Amino acid sequence: MGPLKFHTDGMPNSVYKIMIFSKPLNVENGSIEIENEGILRSLEPTALLFKNSSIMYKAIAGKQYDRPVIELTIVRNLFANKNFKISDLNSTIPLIIIAIKKVLQNK
Repeated sequence: MGPLKFHTDGMPNSVYKIMIFSKPLNVENGSIEIENEGILRSLEPTALLFKNSSIMYKAIAGKQYDRPVIELTIVRNLFANKNFKISDLNSTIPLIIIAIKKVLQNK
């Protein structure tokens, strides 16, 4: 198989992928093609969130430059869990979520 052919990642339905492209998506920089949707293009660096277990996609290599991408795999929690834990200095996302909820509740 490989990233240059249409594929899914074979993950469970609760898994999503975020792809962060540091360059605009185009012929020179490379892109990604979604089956039945076509090749994605952008004028600025961009990000894509999709369910990688059910959407067929493939990488499109750049004609002139590499296509650097940061990929994050996100797994949706199947259970309600409000016991947030901070494991190190960089694990602050639960605190940010709590702060956002408080702001939204005060509106």
